[in-house]
Amino acid sequence: MIEAVPDSVRAYNGQLYVTLLRGFPFVPGLGAAVIVDPLTGAVSPLISGLASAIDILPVKTKGATSYLTLEISTDFLAGNPGRLQSFATPAGPGVTCEPLIGPSNMVRDDKTGTLYITSIFTGAIIQVSGQ
Repeated sequence: MIEAVPDSVRAYNGQLYVTLLRGFPFVPGLGAAVIVDPLTGAVSPLISGLASAIDILPVKTKGATSYLTLEISTDFLAGNPGRLQSFATPAGPGVTCEPLIGPSNMVRDDKTGTLYITSIFTGAIIQVSGQ
């Protein structure tokens, strides 16, 4: 049995966007992002098939919402690096920026589109332009 561990939450448009890190053995493809209605507690799937989802960021540009997902590793037990993906729609496919060593959190400067990603393993802050 593999438990889903919520590891990030973002408030957006009155909903909560939550990433689910599936526990040991961290099977690639079981990570997900879901939407939780804070009034009812109802959970709706958003993005599935992630490796080790650690953060999600909804981004609204030109009236459309896209989604940035961060994964700490594409295969944790194999020691693979992580990645950032951008989804124009939840169904994808995502555009990937990799490899990232131990990415753990992200924030976006809405004025410039610059994304800042922290790395839990290196202590670095990674800057990605134009997201």
